[in-house]
Amino acid sequence: MRILLALIFLGHGIAHLPGFLVSWELVVLEPYRTTILVDYFDIGDRGIRVMGAMWLLGFLAFALSSVGVWLRRSWWSRVALLTSIFSTVLCALDWPDAQIGLYINVALIVFLVANNSQEWVE
Repeated sequence: MRILLALIFLGHGIAHLPGFLVSWELVVLEPYRTTILVDYFDIGDRGIRVMGAMWLLGFLAFALSSVGVWLRRSWWSRVALLTSIFSTVLCALDWPDAQIGLYINVALIVFLVANNSQEWVE
């Protein structure tokens, strides 16, 4: 179970990378845009790069959670919960493009809160 959870965190973290890569125009996966919240707010080039940096931070935090689970560190669940909440906010801002991520985050939050004991990760 520990390995599966570590892979889920890592995979979800990797899913954050397009948000960084596209907003910094490092790859073209979809049309470049500078809007959030269903194109309601235009935050400009600088704003979208800040959003991209936050997507990169989400990747790094999920990768850290993955390593924490893998190495059985006591802090992994707190980091994973905070990262899932942070990621939920990012996904809400990038709605509807990131709606799948929002659903995954909600499932992760429910899982982490419901399983606050880490004994099953052993």
